[in-house]
Amino acid sequence: MAETLNRTCALHCPTGYYADNVTRYCQSLCDTETYLYSDNTTWNCVPNCTAIPDYFADPNTKLCTNACTGGLFADPPSRTCLPAINCSTGLIGDPFSGRCVAICPIEVPAFLDAPNNLCASSCLPGLFADNSTM
Repeated sequence: MAETLNRTCALHCPTGYYADNVTRYCQSLCDTETYLYSDNTTWNCVPNCTAIPDYFADPNTKLCTNACTGGLFADPPSRTCLPAINCSTGLIGDPFSGRCVAICPIEVPAFLDAPNNLCASSCLPGLFADNSTM
């Protein structure tokens, strides 16, 4: 890797920098042009975030993270942070956990807001909570 701080070629990047295998440079953040995410566990630029640890690619921060930002939801099948409407097939955005889930949580209680593909603590005007479907 080209280490720009000391202008040397190094086997590993210095602390706080990510190894970008596309550009062969040490980067303070990974290149957004190549859709790479900064992985704080490996200190590499990666195209996809790993399930161990439980990380998701956050397009807002360009980081692999366990907590999505900006109202996005962690989608386990894609390992990506997505809007609720884009959760993988059969999954719903759960604002209580920040994840795409198969069933809205019972403990809240939460109900499916189908038009927005979200778990909600109350129903939209004109709709009614059906406890028999819990």
